[in-house]
Amino acid sequence: PVTNVVRHHANGTTTTLTDIDGVAGTSCAVTPDGTQVIVFGGRTSSGLSNMLMYIMLSNSSLGLIPHRDIPASRALHTAVRISTDMIVFGGISSGHILNDLWTLEVVGKFEIIDMQWIQIDPPETLRPTARFAHAATVVGSTMAIFGGELSTGVPSA
Repeated sequence: PVTNVVRHHANGTTTTLTDIDGVAGTSCAVTPDGTQVIVFGGRTSSGLSNMLMYIMLSNSSLGLIPHRDIPASRALHTAVRISTDMIVFGGISSGHILNDLWTLEVVGKFEIIDMQWIQIDPPETLRPTARFAHAATVVGSTMAIFGGELSTGVPSA
């Protein structure tokens, strides 16, 4: 995995951080106030992770965030922010392809003490097929998921 975070600035310059373990296949969302990026999961040199980390956009500082009720370690999943929630879907975990859906409330400057992961359990008819390496975006107040690899190894449309 890559062992740094590179921040590209609007003026064409970049800032590189190198004081974290490399991570690949992670996901992230920006806090509602736009001051931080919250990063979840991915693959490090130690294996799959369910780390939760913040990156301060003003000065590029970063750190790990302790959390409870943790989703399984995973990589190649997606995350989006809808209102004050970071929504995480799918990915791959220890050889299992996931279709679980989690929410983490992200309020303002990310209040670490108040955060809690909650697993969302939609009706089976509304649950997307298990997948990894997919794309996600927000349309209105809905997480839209597209493509990826299915449990059969066949690309999804």
